[in-house]
Amino acid sequence: MEAGGTHVAATSGCVLVAGVGTSISLLDPLSGVVNTIPTEQLESIIAGDDGSVWAVDHAGSVYGIDVAAKSTGPRAPITYNPNEHIEGVWAADALWVGSDTSVVNRVEDPVSRA
Repeated sequence: MEAGGTHVAATSGCVLVAGVGTSISLLDPLSGVVNTIPTEQLESIIAGDDGSVWAVDHAGSVYGIDVAAKSTGPRAPITYNPNEHIEGVWAADALWVGSDTSVVNRVEDPVSRA
């Protein structure tokens, strides 16, 4: 796994790490096996309470991460200011994403489950 992880999320049986590059590393903490999923440059990765995993990319898209298939799902555009940090949180059965001056985006119905 490359050094420089800036975003970390965890699901049952998997730790996800993303950094300044264009991929997510999936670490199996029991076996030590690391797999990589290609992505766009990421702003955040979030694990939902329902087992879903989400990525928020710098281009203004949100998409599900399918940990089992080691792939990404379809992109959903969000409204945000690309010159600001963007972050997300899982609450009330949805992903909420926003930046300092943007509207808060609610994203429901994850495409992928961990």
